[in-house]
Amino acid sequence: MVTLKDAREVSSEIVRTLQPISVIVFGSVAKEGIGEDLDLLIISEDSKGDARGLNNLLSKHLRGFYKRFAIDPFIVPVSKLREYFLRGSPFLRLIQNEGRSL
Repeated sequence: MVTLKDAREVSSEIVRTLQPISVIVFGSVAKEGIGEDLDLLIISEDSKGDARGLNNLLSKHLRGFYKRFAIDPFIVPVSKLREYFLRGSPFLRLIQNEGRSL
């Protein structure tokens, strides 16, 4: 099981590694404080590099957490986030309704 405390620990590592604009937890951990996996939206600066490189770097730094529970990180550059938001993305609407900023 994953808790909000686990989410905060993972978020701290993400902040140290990627220095994102924001880390948002959503899904069951955000709604109930506990869940089967950890769903995260990570908003990065546009200049931070390509998504593949950021995902590889993040996977490397979260390896210890992956041994304890499943993590589903979604890294989105801020410009793409704006684009998706303006298009009315149901995914972002869900996160907007239930997400918690870490």
